[in-house]
Amino acid sequence: MGAQPKRKLHRKYTRRSHLMSKLRTAWNSFTKCPDTGKWKKPHTVSPYTGKYKGKQVVAVNEA
Repeated sequence: MGAQPKRKLHRKYTRRSHLMSKLRTAWNSFTKCPDTGKWKKPHTVSPYTGKYKGKQVVAVNEA
C-alpha cells in the first residue's frame, strides 16, 4: 500500500477483512450455467466452492 494517511479513514474503509469476505462470497456465488450461458443466482451455489473474483465456479451438479 501507499504511505499511511494522516487523517483517520472512515470506519467503512477500515474493516478490510469484513469487506473482503463479503466480496468473496458475493463473487463466488454467481455461476455461469454451461448449457444456457446464463448466470445463476447466488442462492443456487455454495459461496465456498469457487475461486475469488468472478472466475467461473464449477457447479457441483455438472458431473
